[in-house]
Amino acid sequence: MAEPDYRRSLTLADLDEHGCLKITFGLWLTMVFLCRHLILLLLGATSSLANFTYGQASASYGVIFSHPWFLLASAPALAVLVAGMRRTPSAPEPLRAIWRFGARLLILAAVLDLVVLGVLIGIGRFDVESTHILQAILDALCLVYLTRTKRVWDTFADFPSREGKKGSG
Repeated sequence: MAEPDYRRSLTLADLDEHGCLKITFGLWLTMVFLCRHLILLLLGATSSLANFTYGQASASYGVIFSHPWFLLASAPALAVLVAGMRRTPSAPEPLRAIWRFGARLLILAAVLDLVVLGVLIGIGRFDVESTHILQAILDALCLVYLTRTKRVWDTFADFPSREGKKGSG
């Protein structure tokens, strides 16, 4: 039996002010999760500037959020997150190009995250802990969501045209 087409149940609430598909909560959550290493690094820098250092020295998960390879793995997701926040008719062409390839860039970020985690565990950089297992499970769930959800792919195919009308821009 064929899967029902979600587009039949779309309402005006599913469209933004430019007539494009809104970014769903699940997609926002996926983008934020996949660029978490960079976000947490920025939050850590901000907290140290504000002198909020309580508990940082004893955090056992600090290495997993600050390793340079994890920061590199988060870069594609951060680019997609920025493009999603700037998804307007006046957006420049580089952001439009990032958005067009957004699903693929998020998949790349999740795969890189899993590979880096596997390599760092494999070379003995750190022992497997519950945070590592949780990270791997959530990365895998992101991959399933990104590859199996038609709405995600349709959202990345939709960008406000320069005139403000619906279109792929």
